[in-house]
Amino acid sequence: MRENAALKAASGVGGGLPFIAKSPRMRGVVEAIEKLRDADCNILITGPTGTGKGLSARLIHNLGVRRENPFIGVNC
Repeated sequence: MRENAALKAASGVGGGLPFIAKSPRMRGVVEAIEKLRDADCNILITGPTGTGKGLSARLIHNLGVRRENPFIGVNC
C-alpha cells in the first residue's frame, strides 16, 4: 500500500510527496519542493549524481500548476 501511494505521489496523483523526511536536510528539501511547486519560473537544481535532482524536478512539476504541460528535464 505504501509503494502504491509513493508511485501515485511521484506521478502527481494524490498530491502527496513520496519522501519520509526525518533529517533536517530532507525536511528542507520537502519544504523547498512545497514552496516551488507553483512557481512561475525556470528552476535549476544542482548537485552530485544520484541525489534525487530528477525526482525533485519531476515532483515540482507534477504537483504544480503546470502539471498538464509536458515535463522537460535537461541534463547539463
